[in-house]
Amino acid sequence: LVNLVARGGPTGIMVLAQQFVDKHPRRVSKRQVGIKIDKIARKEKTEGKSKPEWSLLPEYERLLTVETLRFLRREASGGTADSSSREGGEAWPPPFPEYNGSEEPKEAKKAFTHFCNGTRREVKESLDSKSRKDKKKVNSILKEKWYKLTSSEKKVWKKWEQWDNERYSHEMEIYKSAKIKPKKRHEEGGGGSSPPANMNAIPKKKKRETTEEEDRYNRSGYHSVPKKKKKY
Repeated sequence: LVNLVARGGPTGIMVLAQQFVDKHPRRVSKRQVGIKIDKIARKEKTEGKSKPEWSLLPEYERLLTVETLRFLRREASGGTADSSSREGGEAWPPPFPEYNGSEEPKEAKKAFTHFCNGTRREVKESLDSKSRKDKKKVNSILKEKWYKLTSSEKKVWKKWEQWDNERYSHEMEIYKSAKIKPKKRHEEGGGGSSPPANMNAIPKKKKRETTEEEDRYNRSGYHSVPKKKKKY
Protein backbone atom coordinates (compact mmCIF):
# COMPACT_ATOMS: atom_id res chain seq x y z
CA LEU A 1 0.00 0.00 0.00
CA VAL A 2 2.84 2.38 0.87
CA ASN A 3 4.39 1.94 -2.57
CA LEU A 4 1.01 2.34 -4.31
CA VAL A 5 0.31 5.61 -2.50
CA ALA A 6 3.86 6.91 -3.11
CA ARG A 7 3.31 6.44 -6.84
CA GLY A 8 -0.26 7.80 -6.65
CA GLY A 9 0.52 11.44 -7.42
CA PRO A 10 -2.75 13.44 -7.47
CA THR A 11 -4.96 10.30 -7.67
CA GLY A 12 -8.01 10.36 -5.38
CA ILE A 13 -7.98 8.37 -2.15
CA MET A 14 -10.88 6.09 -3.08
CA VAL A 15 -9.36 5.39 -6.51
CA LEU A 16 -6.14 4.27 -4.80
CA ALA A 17 -8.13 2.21 -2.31
CA GLN A 18 -9.96 0.49 -5.17
CA GLN A 19 -6.67 -0.26 -6.96
CA PHE A 20 -5.34 -1.89 -3.79
CA VAL A 21 -8.51 -3.95 -3.28
CA ASP A 22 -8.36 -5.10 -6.91
CA LYS A 23 -4.81 -6.34 -6.37
CA HIS A 24 -5.66 -7.99 -3.05
CA PRO A 25 -9.26 -9.22 -3.33
CA ARG A 26 -11.18 -10.52 -0.29
CA ARG A 27 -8.52 -9.33 2.17
CA VAL A 28 -9.60 -5.84 3.18
CA SER A 29 -12.47 -3.53 2.29
CA LYS A 30 -12.17 -0.38 0.24
CA ARG A 31 -13.18 1.68 3.30
CA GLN A 32 -10.45 0.10 5.48
CA VAL A 33 -7.83 0.85 2.84
CA GLY A 34 -9.00 4.47 2.63
CA ILE A 35 -8.62 4.86 6.41
CA LYS A 36 -5.13 3.37 6.25
CA ILE A 37 -4.08 5.72 3.44
CA ASP A 38 -5.12 8.69 5.61
CA LYS A 39 -2.83 7.38 8.35
CA ILE A 40 0.29 6.89 6.23
CA ALA A 41 0.20 9.89 3.85
CA ARG A 42 -0.99 13.46 3.30
CA LYS A 43 -1.83 15.33 0.12
CA GLU A 44 0.41 18.36 -0.34
CA LYS A 45 0.85 20.92 -3.08
CA THR A 46 4.44 21.04 -4.29
CA GLU A 47 6.23 23.60 -6.42
CA GLY A 48 5.72 23.07 -10.14
CA LYS A 49 2.62 20.89 -9.66
CA SER A 50 -0.87 22.13 -10.43
CA LYS A 51 -2.60 19.65 -8.09
CA PRO A 52 -1.78 18.38 -4.58
CA GLU A 53 0.04 15.03 -4.58
CA TRP A 54 0.43 12.25 -2.04
CA SER A 55 3.38 12.52 0.30
CA LEU A 56 4.22 9.70 2.73
CA LEU A 57 4.80 10.44 6.40
CA PRO A 58 8.54 10.06 7.23
CA GLU A 59 8.08 6.94 9.38
CA TYR A 60 6.69 5.02 6.38
CA GLU A 61 9.36 5.96 3.84
CA ARG A 62 11.59 3.05 4.98
CA LEU A 63 8.98 0.65 3.51
CA LEU A 64 9.51 1.88 -0.04
CA THR A 65 11.05 -0.59 -2.46
CA VAL A 66 14.09 0.20 -4.59
CA GLU A 67 11.85 0.26 -7.64
CA THR A 68 9.49 2.88 -6.13
CA LEU A 69 12.40 5.06 -5.01
CA ARG A 70 13.77 5.05 -8.55
CA PHE A 71 10.33 5.88 -9.94
CA LEU A 72 10.03 8.87 -7.58
CA ARG A 73 13.51 10.07 -8.47
CA ARG A 74 12.71 9.90 -12.19
CA GLU A 75 9.49 11.83 -11.58
CA ALA A 76 11.33 14.50 -9.60
CA SER A 77 13.93 14.94 -12.35
CA GLY A 78 11.40 14.93 -15.17
CA GLY A 79 12.13 11.35 -16.23
CA THR A 80 15.82 11.99 -16.96
CA ALA A 81 17.38 10.24 -13.98
CA ASP A 82 20.55 8.31 -14.72
CA SER A 83 19.87 4.58 -14.51
CA SER A 84 23.32 4.03 -13.03
CA SER A 85 22.46 6.06 -9.94
CA ARG A 86 20.73 4.85 -6.83
CA GLU A 87 18.11 6.20 -4.41
CA GLY A 88 19.24 9.03 -2.19
CA GLY A 89 21.72 10.24 -4.83
CA GLU A 90 24.27 7.53 -4.02
CA ALA A 91 26.25 5.94 -6.82
CA TRP A 92 25.61 2.38 -7.94
CA PRO A 93 26.89 -0.11 -6.96
CA PRO A 94 26.68 0.60 -3.21
CA PRO A 95 29.86 -0.14 -1.22
CA PHE A 96 30.31 -3.59 0.26
CA PRO A 97 29.78 -3.87 4.03
CA GLU A 98 32.81 -4.05 6.32
CA TYR A 99 34.22 -7.57 6.62
CA ASN A 100 37.33 -8.74 8.54
CA GLY A 101 37.51 -12.37 7.38
CA SER A 102 37.13 -13.88 10.86
CA GLU A 103 34.05 -15.87 9.79
CA GLU A 104 33.10 -17.49 6.49
CA PRO A 105 31.11 -15.01 4.33
CA LYS A 106 27.36 -15.41 3.91
CA GLU A 107 26.23 -17.03 0.66
CA ALA A 108 24.98 -14.67 -2.07
CA LYS A 109 21.20 -14.38 -2.36
CA LYS A 110 19.14 -14.89 -5.50
CA ALA A 111 17.00 -12.11 -7.01
CA PHE A 112 13.83 -13.70 -5.60
CA THR A 113 15.26 -13.68 -2.05
CA HIS A 114 16.14 -9.98 -2.37
CA PHE A 115 12.61 -9.33 -3.61
CA CYS A 116 11.13 -11.20 -0.62
CA ASN A 117 13.33 -9.30 1.85
CA GLY A 118 12.28 -6.01 0.26
CA THR A 119 8.53 -6.64 0.15
CA ARG A 120 7.81 -9.04 3.05
CA ARG A 121 6.93 -6.22 5.47
CA GLU A 122 4.51 -4.70 2.96
CA VAL A 123 2.79 -8.07 2.45
CA LYS A 124 2.49 -8.69 6.20
CA GLU A 125 0.97 -5.27 6.78
CA SER A 126 -1.74 -6.03 4.22
CA LEU A 127 -2.84 -9.09 6.27
CA ASP A 128 -4.70 -9.44 9.54
CA SER A 129 -2.73 -10.19 12.73
CA LYS A 130 -3.42 -13.94 12.56
CA SER A 131 -2.40 -14.32 8.90
CA ARG A 132 0.85 -12.39 9.47
CA LYS A 133 2.12 -15.28 11.60
CA ASP A 134 1.32 -17.81 8.88
CA LYS A 135 4.70 -18.12 7.12
CA LYS A 136 3.31 -20.46 4.49
CA LYS A 137 0.64 -17.92 3.51
CA VAL A 138 3.07 -14.99 3.47
CA ASN A 139 5.56 -16.92 1.32
CA SER A 140 2.76 -17.96 -1.04
CA ILE A 141 1.75 -14.31 -1.56
CA LEU A 142 5.37 -13.29 -2.13
CA LYS A 143 5.77 -16.03 -4.73
CA GLU A 144 2.59 -14.93 -6.47
CA LYS A 145 3.71 -11.30 -6.53
CA TRP A 146 7.11 -12.32 -7.95
CA TYR A 147 5.58 -14.21 -10.86
CA LYS A 148 3.37 -11.20 -11.66
CA LEU A 149 6.38 -8.90 -12.08
CA THR A 150 7.39 -7.97 -15.62
CA SER A 151 10.91 -8.59 -16.91
CA SER A 152 11.77 -4.91 -16.49
CA GLU A 153 10.47 -4.93 -12.88
CA LYS A 154 12.62 -7.97 -12.09
CA LYS A 155 15.75 -6.23 -13.40
CA VAL A 156 16.05 -4.26 -10.15
CA TRP A 157 16.25 -7.45 -8.10
CA LYS A 158 18.55 -9.19 -10.58
CA LYS A 159 20.88 -6.24 -10.23
CA TRP A 160 20.95 -6.81 -6.46
CA GLU A 161 21.67 -10.49 -7.11
CA GLN A 162 24.69 -9.54 -9.22
CA TRP A 163 25.89 -7.11 -6.52
CA ASP A 164 25.57 -9.84 -3.87
CA ASN A 165 27.57 -12.30 -5.99
CA GLU A 166 30.37 -9.74 -6.28
CA ARG A 167 30.17 -9.05 -2.54
CA TYR A 168 30.52 -12.77 -1.80
CA SER A 169 33.55 -13.15 -4.11
CA HIS A 170 35.18 -10.10 -2.54
CA GLU A 171 34.64 -11.39 1.02
CA MET A 172 35.77 -14.91 0.11
CA GLU A 173 39.15 -13.53 -1.07
CA ILE A 174 39.57 -11.76 2.28
CA TYR A 175 38.52 -14.90 4.16
CA LYS A 176 41.03 -17.12 2.31
CA SER A 177 43.78 -14.54 2.73
CA ALA A 178 43.12 -14.34 6.49
CA LYS A 179 43.46 -18.14 6.79
CA ILE A 180 46.77 -18.29 4.85
CA LYS A 181 48.60 -15.47 6.71
CA PRO A 182 49.10 -17.22 10.11
CA LYS A 183 50.49 -20.30 8.32
CA LYS A 184 53.03 -18.20 6.41
CA ARG A 185 54.25 -16.53 9.61
CA HIS A 186 54.86 -19.93 11.19
CA GLU A 187 56.78 -21.19 8.14
CA GLU A 188 58.97 -18.07 8.06
CA GLY A 189 59.81 -18.49 11.77
CA GLY A 190 57.92 -15.38 12.78
CA GLY A 191 57.84 -14.97 16.55
CA GLY A 192 60.01 -18.07 17.18
CA SER A 193 57.73 -19.12 20.05
CA SER A 194 56.37 -22.32 18.53
CA PRO A 195 57.60 -25.41 20.44
CA PRO A 196 59.38 -28.21 18.54
CA ALA A 197 57.11 -31.00 17.35
CA ASN A 198 58.86 -33.70 19.47
CA MET A 199 58.98 -31.65 22.69
CA ASN A 200 56.56 -33.93 24.53
CA ALA A 201 57.94 -37.19 23.09
CA ILE A 202 59.07 -39.82 25.65
CA PRO A 203 62.92 -40.19 25.47
CA LYS A 204 64.24 -43.62 24.58
CA LYS A 205 66.28 -45.51 27.18
CA LYS A 206 70.01 -45.50 26.52
CA LYS A 207 71.58 -48.92 26.05
CA ARG A 208 73.79 -49.82 29.03
CA GLU A 209 77.36 -50.65 28.19
CA THR A 210 78.33 -54.20 29.25
CA THR A 211 81.55 -55.19 30.98
CA GLU A 212 84.14 -57.64 29.62
CA GLU A 213 83.01 -60.33 32.06
CA GLU A 214 79.36 -60.00 30.98
CA ASP A 215 80.37 -60.28 27.32
CA ARG A 216 82.32 -63.53 27.94
CA TYR A 217 79.41 -64.91 29.92
CA ASN A 218 76.90 -64.06 27.16
CA ARG A 219 79.14 -65.66 24.48
CA SER A 220 79.66 -68.86 26.49
CA GLY A 221 75.99 -69.83 26.35
CA TYR A 222 75.96 -71.25 29.91
CA HIS A 223 73.08 -69.00 30.84
CA SER A 224 70.81 -70.36 28.12
CA VAL A 225 67.98 -72.75 29.03
CA PRO A 226 68.78 -76.32 27.86
CA LYS A 227 66.44 -77.83 25.27
CA LYS A 228 64.12 -80.61 26.36
CA LYS A 229 64.96 -84.06 25.00
CA LYS A 230 62.28 -85.74 22.96
CA LYS A 231 60.84 -88.94 24.40
CA TYR A 232 60.56 -91.87 21.96
